[in-house]
Amino acid sequence: MNDVSTSTVKATPDQTNYLLSEPEFKVEGVSKGYRWYVFTVLFFLMVFDYADRMVLASVQELIKAEWSLTDAQLGMFSTIIWITVGFLALPVSVLVDRWSRRKSIAIMAGVWSLACLGGRFATGFGQLLTLRGILGAGEAGYTSGAYPLLSAYFSREQRARILGLFNMSISIGGGLGMMLGGIIAAQWGWRAAFGAVALPGFIFAVLAWFIKDYKNIPVETSGKNTVKNTLNQMWEIIKIPTFIFNTIGSMFHGIAYTGLMVWNVSFISRTRPDMTNKSAAMMAGLIMFMALIGAPLGGFIADWLYKRTPKGRNITAAISCFLMGCMILIYCQAVEMAGMGMFTVIGLLTGISITLFIAADSAINQDIVDQGHRGVVWGLRMFFTMAMGGGVGILLTGVLSDSLESLKLSVMIVGCFAFAASISYMIGGRFYERDLAKVAVLKLNED
Repeated sequence: MNDVSTSTVKATPDQTNYLLSEPEFKVEGVSKGYRWYVFTVLFFLMVFDYADRMVLASVQELIKAEWSLTDAQLGMFSTIIWITVGFLALPVSVLVDRWSRRKSIAIMAGVWSLACLGGRFATGFGQLLTLRGILGAGEAGYTSGAYPLLSAYFSREQRARILGLFNMSISIGGGLGMMLGGIIAAQWGWRAAFGAVALPGFIFAVLAWFIKDYKNIPVETSGKNTVKNTLNQMWEIIKIPTFIFNTIGSMFHGIAYTGLMVWNVSFISRTRPDMTNKSAAMMAGLIMFMALIGAPLGGFIADWLYKRTPKGRNITAAISCFLMGCMILIYCQAVEMAGMGMFTVIGLLTGISITLFIAADSAINQDIVDQGHRGVVWGLRMFFTMAMGGGVGILLTGVLSDSLESLKLSVMIVGCFAFAASISYMIGGRFYERDLAKVAVLKLNED
């Protein structure tokens, strides 16, 4: 929208204080209750986004047996989602920032839900691979719209807590997809699992279409070459030191995360003879549900530290990734050696550790740019984190499993990337306060 009246407020001594306690989006009708309504709609869309994505993990051993696939081929079903999201998130994020967050969110949700539903009718490797790629295309622009909206609806002081609560949806959705997939597949076959988890997404897509959005921020341009200007804006973001090191950290975290979580059902069912595919899916889903503790706990810790030092969110992310790496190594041993009780406890602690970093990581990257570029900064992050992080982790785990003939050893090797993530977040913390001081404060109006 080019006829928008949005003002930029130059930084004053008060505004350079990194703690801002007021929401950015203030319009008539946007009450506290309505802010939480928007949060709820976006939360459940993310739940079913990840349920649609992770339902595959609960049935991939059944697909492998039916279609005689290798682990590398099996990994491609998930890898294509992460790579498609990564490559499309950037161009879609530009559209989100220049067009409409709410409309983009609604359309994307409809596309990914339809693609998941199509898995119900897949008859071969090529068909299912194509549908999973379309699902990834639908998911590509969702967070580029959701994170900027939430960042505008709630204050910077609350941001890590809010995004921590919001990011609980990732593991809740993944856990729900795994659990429902395992239960439904045991009763009606793996194809029925895809159909069941796809349907709720359509309902929340309609609700998202009608939420209040803020007017787009006019982007300063010099000349009429929109593509060149957009590329220049991306380059300016990529040069931000905090962005560089946090993105590297998130990329390494994604490799370690997908190496375990996408393969966890297969890992458990192959390693523990006392567990069926259904019980392995239930256990893997329960581990993912630990985001109910990990994501908000990480958010509260990040905000608590943030009030004491600007590096607080980076410190939280770094410690979380270190703990995650340790827990993955312990978990891999426990799957094979521990009794069911001890295995369950270690698994739950691992689930908490892998989600502690999310809120701090998300908040940092929304902090370091103004509202007109939050979709783009997230699109850039999605490219590196998804295509070069999670997508690599899934495929690398499958390839190593085939080569080493050991899924356990493969998961352990890939899990060590979490330690590299920890180092990168600590380095990023050195630049955060300086980069934040350069961000303009913008007044938002209703669209």
